[in-house]
Amino acid sequence: MKLRVSRLAQSDVDQIHDSIARDKPGAAIRWVQRTRQQFKFLARHPGVGEVRDELRPGIRSYSLGNYVILFRVVADSVEIVRVVHGQRDVNALFS
Repeated sequence: MKLRVSRLAQSDVDQIHDSIARDKPGAAIRWVQRTRQQFKFLARHPGVGEVRDELRPGIRSYSLGNYVILFRVVADSVEIVRVVHGQRDVNALFS
């Protein structure tokens, strides 16, 4: 499957990188690299993760350390919808 990253998800990744980089620039780069690898994994295995239809039909979540990747399958693609901290109110993002 193809991989698409929404503008919001890319903004999430950029903001998380910047937050981590304030104290640990190297860790921020490694986090982005690991996140991109997980995006590719999700494109190869779109059925993994937890079904989150309560957020929006077709949304799934996949944990990445302290963060959650929210994604969905759209036609022949996996779209990364958001990347958020696990303690964030995910329901509020979709209301």
